[in-house]
Amino acid sequence: MSKIAKAILLSAAMIVTGSGVASESTPDITIFASKDAQGSVWNSVTNKAQYQVSYKVTIDNNGKSAFSPSKDNKMCFFLFDNQGRKLISHGIQLELFSPYKGGESRYGTVIFISDDNTLFDLPFVKLGLGAQCLTAAVKH
Repeated sequence: MSKIAKAILLSAAMIVTGSGVASESTPDITIFASKDAQGSVWNSVTNKAQYQVSYKVTIDNNGKSAFSPSKDNKMCFFLFDNQGRKLISHGIQLELFSPYKGGESRYGTVIFISDDNTLFDLPFVKLGLGAQCLTAAVKH
């Protein structure tokens, strides 16, 4: 098989499987979030109390392509403000991790926990993907 034919077949395979340049682009996703509840968390072993806030979020996949959170494509949420403070999610409802078809929406609960009560003052929720979730640090 010629090099040109191999290149064409490889390109076609990448388009069909969604790998290559398409997988590196950011999916067109909109997040709607509203504060659901606030409370506290306490652990009997550490005797440590923390602040907790939960949000109801809706994830809209606005694109035509599927979006699949996975082991290789981590998904997390951040609670943040315009001053650079942010907090990574502590818990995400399992249904939010299911693959999204193009145009599909899903909603669920996301939980944030902190030692600092300023988490109640962080007004925005955004989606994090991939390395953003692995390298996230809390900024207060």
